[in-house]
Amino acid sequence: MDLKTSSGRIMLTIDEELPGADLSGKELSGVSFEETSLKGTRFSKAVLAGAVFDDADLRKADFADANLKGAYLCDANLKGATLTGANLYSATLFRANLTNADLSSASLQGADLTGAILCGANLTNANLGGDDVGGNSLLAGADLSGANLTGANLTGAEYSSKTRFPDGFKPDAAGMKKVRST
Repeated sequence: MDLKTSSGRIMLTIDEELPGADLSGKELSGVSFEETSLKGTRFSKAVLAGAVFDDADLRKADFADANLKGAYLCDANLKGATLTGANLYSATLFRANLTNADLSSASLQGADLTGAILCGANLTNANLGGDDVGGNSLLAGADLSGANLTGANLTGAEYSSKTRFPDGFKPDAAGMKKVRST
């Protein structure tokens, strides 16, 4: 199977099915995995900057320490995925399902998590602070109920009245900014 960029350039040819494949450490920047089943695929330490995973099935995929800077994961199903230490700087995770995903120590500065489902997600020591050009992580309408936010940097992250937080969590005390719902 040929893995191609959105412009059609072949980046890698693999001889195995994608669900459950081991793509650890591969250079796959800009590759389009849109609407692809990648359940259980291993991408640990892979370079996936700018890759497109919109509407992809990424349940239980392993992205530990992967570079997903600027990647597109709109409406992706990342239920139970491992993203420990992943670089998701300025990634777009609009309406992504991250239920029970492990995002501990992940870098999510400037990421767009608008409408994302993070129920039961582990965000221990994750960085959701602002990016290098003043952009904030967007959590408007995100569901963080039951998420572990211990040690997470949420300074400047934006939330709305529709954002759901774990019981007892105080977003203002965490340095978050409330914005109007759209």
